[in-house]
Amino acid sequence: MKNFTTKHDTQSLSTPKPTSHKWQNGSVLVIGGSHRYHGAPLLAVSAAARFVDIVHFACDENYKKILPRMRGKLFEFIPVFSRELKTYVNHVDVVLLGPGLELHAKNQKLVRSIQKQFPKKRLIFDAGAFRLADLNALHDQCIVSPNQKEFLDIFGATRSPKLVKKYAKKFRCTILAKGPISYIASPTAYAENHTGNQGLTKGGTGDVLAGLLAAFFTKNNPFLSAKAASFLLGKTAEQLWESRGYAFSATDLLQDIPLVFRKLTHP
Repeated sequence: MKNFTTKHDTQSLSTPKPTSHKWQNGSVLVIGGSHRYHGAPLLAVSAAARFVDIVHFACDENYKKILPRMRGKLFEFIPVFSRELKTYVNHVDVVLLGPGLELHAKNQKLVRSIQKQFPKKRLIFDAGAFRLADLNALHDQCIVSPNQKEFLDIFGATRSPKLVKKYAKKFRCTILAKGPISYIASPTAYAENHTGNQGLTKGGTGDVLAGLLAAFFTKNNPFLSAKAASFLLGKTAEQLWESRGYAFSATDLLQDIPLVFRKLTHP
């Protein structure tokens, strides 16, 4: 019998206590971006910032070129420079690697050094980071979120429920294999997400999902985080379709996600 994502997944997420203070409700470090792809981390940071207390951003490229572009559009992150990176990796709850990250040897060294130096850290490998990671160093506190092409490139086969389950067990991680139907597997559980529509094929929507994943993963287990993030993104796309059809963007998703989340968690 198949297990499907439902609103119960969003309702099961940990919520901030009325007596909590800064740093108690999640901290995320996003590592990604480049001179060419500075929009991707912007979307991921913005999505995460809606649900956690602190979001940091680090990029291996020239900050003098990247930061002004991001600062001109978003103020909800704290920049981290290369000399501080490992300190912040250790300090935050979750590290999201990948949005806008270029595929080259320097970044591969960075990704794998984080895996090696922080073997139990909560890590998410999205977009390019999945191709740069050491798959054999994955563990039960890792989430990988490949789209259909990335899954094929890494594993050499078209994604399927059987293969997603197989590789989640083999590499001891949670896999969110994105697509019209998303397949979500941990070493011991499996679910499918059937929410969403064709509007989610647009650029940037995967970066929004990555930010949601990171935020939820700060205080929840990886399997629940993947289910809830997928369901919420899909439901938001469905709500946007009612007023705009498929003519919506990743930015539109960001604006409506808090409203949809509220409806799902406070029916």
